[in-house]
Amino acid sequence: MKTFTTAVVLSVMCVSPVFAAEAAAQPDGGLSVDRCITILSGLNALNCVGQQIGGQCPAGAGQYKLGTARYTIALDIAALGPVFDAARKAQQQFMAELPAAPKSASGQPDDTNQTTRLQANWNGILAGRCTAELSHLKLSDLHLGDKADENAIPPAVLGAISPIVDK
Repeated sequence: MKTFTTAVVLSVMCVSPVFAAEAAAQPDGGLSVDRCITILSGLNALNCVGQQIGGQCPAGAGQYKLGTARYTIALDIAALGPVFDAARKAQQQFMAELPAAPKSASGQPDDTNQTTRLQANWNGILAGRCTAELSHLKLSDLHLGDKADENAIPPAVLGAISPIVDK
């Protein structure tokens, strides 16, 4: 049961950005927890050339030419890590407090209600306000391009970090 519940939480956490897309920005223009987690994923993907969001560094991958922007990236990763950790811990706490799933007619746990409640809770967490103080990158500091002295950063990574990139 615990393995199944853990699998449900992980799947909820993986698909929730699809359901929480409207939670990206706060009414006052601030960032949501969802957006901050997306930014964190994008910043983490800047670890090495060719890394995709949520992926690993390809074997033999080099580093992007980011110069002193690496420090700004490091500060933002440090600021956003606790946001993700707090969101994850809040969801785990909620999951731990859920009552046991009732048995279906076949004797198997019927987790439908728990899954719905977990998703609703996770969406609420994601819609919350992100309180991390983030630094901004200059677009020119990313040295975008396809030449040898430029960075061919994947578009998905650029999209993820776009809220903190000043054009």
